[in-house]
Amino acid sequence: MDNPVNIFLSYARKDEKLATQLRYYLQPLEMQGLAAVWCDNEVIPGTNWAGEVKKYLDAAHLVLLLVSPAYLTSNCLLNQEIERFITEKEATRDAQVIPILLRPVSLKGTPLETLKSLPKEGMAVIKWKNRDMAFLDITKNIRDIVINLKTQNSLSAEKAQVNYQQKLWEQDLPPSNPYADKFAQLNDELQSINKYLRSCENRLHVTDDPDQRSYMQRSIQSLLSTTDKLVRRYNDLRRNLELPPLSDEAERELRNAL
Repeated sequence: MDNPVNIFLSYARKDEKLATQLRYYLQPLEMQGLAAVWCDNEVIPGTNWAGEVKKYLDAAHLVLLLVSPAYLTSNCLLNQEIERFITEKEATRDAQVIPILLRPVSLKGTPLETLKSLPKEGMAVIKWKNRDMAFLDITKNIRDIVINLKTQNSLSAEKAQVNYQQKLWEQDLPPSNPYADKFAQLNDELQSINKYLRSCENRLHVTDDPDQRSYMQRSIQSLLSTTDKLVRRYNDLRRNLELPPLSDEAERELRNAL
């Protein structure tokens, strides 16, 4: 997987100081292009908080929950989303959820009780004599998980790309048609745009610079507009072959070609 592993980081505002320390230790993963970290407290004012959280949670490969008594009681809506994520993603091995124990707390009776937590031996960060060593233990384990996820997802992406191409070209397109080259060209353009779009989204997640964020947001909107035009051209070619337009599901697959 060429793109960074998307890490969703969630914490209670009362634990912001500890969360900031952990983000500092995660920065090397971001600087090396291995991961892109997004926090649920980074939602831009004026946007739909629940919608933004669901979007980034669904896109996450790794979810880090900075657990404390305050966290477990801080947001019922987020807890529901996390529970849904665990049920849907962990069950299919599409992603991982890791509780990070910031303060002593019991996870019994919560959706997290069966998950392996960090730091090692379940000792909360504030109980370590040297907190830097606690964060080092956490980030060393997270690095191993990120590397493993990148390896797994690379293999899955290769398999998915083969299946995508088979579905795209064998489902209902004639074996030979006068627009085969144009279809192939559109497919290549969509793949290139999608890759750049994901890169812009990842960069948007990791930068706090207002100018950079504004530039990335404009770039994303421009890329989405271009994608709309390419999909329309794709459907125009299908109409020329007297084929129906793409279904909504097929169009989503086309837009997300890797």
